[in-house]
Amino acid sequence: MIMRTCIKSAVTVLFVSLAASCSHQEQSFTDRDIYEVFGPVKELNTVRKVYMEDGNEVDNTWYDDAQWSTRFDENGFVTYFAEYDVTYDEAYKSCVYHMEGENQNGKFYSTYEFSLDTIQNGIKLNGEWNGTNGGGLYQIECCFDAQRRPTIMHRSVDDVFFTSMQTCYQRTYFYQGEEKLPFKMECALNSGGWEMKPTMLIKYDGVDQYGNWLNRKIYDEETMKLYFEETRTISYY
Repeated sequence: MIMRTCIKSAVTVLFVSLAASCSHQEQSFTDRDIYEVFGPVKELNTVRKVYMEDGNEVDNTWYDDAQWSTRFDENGFVTYFAEYDVTYDEAYKSCVYHMEGENQNGKFYSTYEFSLDTIQNGIKLNGEWNGTNGGGLYQIECCFDAQRRPTIMHRSVDDVFFTSMQTCYQRTYFYQGEEKLPFKMECALNSGGWEMKPTMLIKYDGVDQYGNWLNRKIYDEETMKLYFEETRTISYY
């Protein structure tokens, strides 16, 4: 770890669903940094395939097969994630993620409002969720090293900030030398009431001219079994 900042999360409600990313132009970090992308990214389209045993795709509560889109404005802030529309104030100091939909139980809505505080080498988001099934408050913290690489991300809810493990509430990244992309990450997660900290090795099969990965595979460090594979298509401004 390089210049790692200690994180203490004051979580009042644990709700494993959707987190949101906000920052502002006065702060050196933007949503592109939080989402771990480089350059003038306009849109990411990601496809995830899950493999847990002997390279075979299986159903597992840690992960799900999925595909989603993430869109950014020209200043580097998210305007759309999956089914959520994202709006900001003019200074990028607060934002709202909002989704309305309908399922077998009828219509529903989900709204996340975030305001930004700065911390040393990072960003702290003070969030509030309001939805069909209730609401709650929580904090999310994202820390970076001197090269703007994420070192620790800690939050109570996960989908927006993490493109891989829904139940991972803290990620710790490891880098080799000056490489932009982490080669390893340790994940703190809770699955079925069990607390675990698996360490994942990351292999990149495709990286574009900006240094963004196009394909990566995640393996268990001890067994080298394949956990999941993600493929991305990226468009730029």
